[in-house]
Amino acid sequence: MKKESMIGRRLYAWIIDTFLLFVFVFFIDGLISTPIMEKTTNINEVLDSYVINSNEYNKLQDEYEIYIYEGENRVLNENLTNEEREEYLNDERVIEVTNKLYEEQKVLLKTLIIRISLSILAGALIIYIFIPLILKRGRTIGKLIAKLALVKNETYAKWYEVILRYLLSIVFNIYLAIISLGIIPLINLLVAINNKDNKAIYDLILNTTIEDNKVPLEIKSKI
Repeated sequence: MKKESMIGRRLYAWIIDTFLLFVFVFFIDGLISTPIMEKTTNINEVLDSYVINSNEYNKLQDEYEIYIYEGENRVLNENLTNEEREEYLNDERVIEVTNKLYEEQKVLLKTLIIRISLSILAGALIIYIFIPLILKRGRTIGKLIAKLALVKNETYAKWYEVILRYLLSIVFNIYLAIISLGIIPLINLLVAINNKDNKAIYDLILNTTIEDNKVPLEIKSKI
């Protein structure tokens, strides 16, 4: 008898888990990551300095009439001569405030990346590590609802196999997804679709499978 494809139910489980991940990341970022970053870094000072320097930068642009106002709109002054532009760009005040803004932008971007990365990691560990260990059988909430389980060598995956499998899943489906703009997860999905056991890349590496768990393995073995 042909084995039932798990792709549809796996996608259903993935959608549920991804939604829950976004929810967890949102709350973790707001309640934990952001307060921690504010207490352990000088991010508030950098933000205040950035606002001050941005205002100073705008004043210098107004002084040189780099932008002009058309009603309430601030638009680039196309009548500015090359000499006037050169004078503006060579003004030591402009150079100084530009450098300050550049350095502050780097700090803000770095802090944002660290904050979001930590929030995603914490959310992913909850969804894909802690919950499957609590629910057992390698089941996330999505897999529990879709009646799926993580299996290796025709038995439920052991706790350390669950951790290793989902750590690889986090790397492939979250961090590599961000780096590759979604290309890696798409390749992963195509591999699973074209594999007779619907194994993703990390399942092929670890020899694990996602199996139908409507009837638990303990009962199946007695039928």
